[in-house]
Amino acid sequence: MVKMHKSVKAKGLVFLNECGLDPGIDIMGTMKIVNEAKRSGFKIESYESYCGGLPVAEHADNPLGYKFSWNPGAAIKASRNTATFKKDGKRVVAQPLKIAE
Repeated sequence: MVKMHKSVKAKGLVFLNECGLDPGIDIMGTMKIVNEAKRSGFKIESYESYCGGLPVAEHADNPLGYKFSWNPGAAIKASRNTATFKKDGKRVVAQPLKIAE
């Protein structure tokens, strides 16, 4: 992506890679770019996703409003994992929320 950046930008395109959270940052970032582009008068000509995806409104027929192209059980299971990340240069360990069964 770094190597392609200049040529992609010169063509007026935006490439957004998977950012590691599902359903998540990559899709929220996509929607931010789409909304900003539309407000600026641009037309979105295509969108490709090779993961889960944003369905059209009439097919967003589940509580998550999200469609999986892989095992949704794995996503639910992963949501119960401990998260480790850096914030302000410091390592943070966040425990998952306890969900009543």
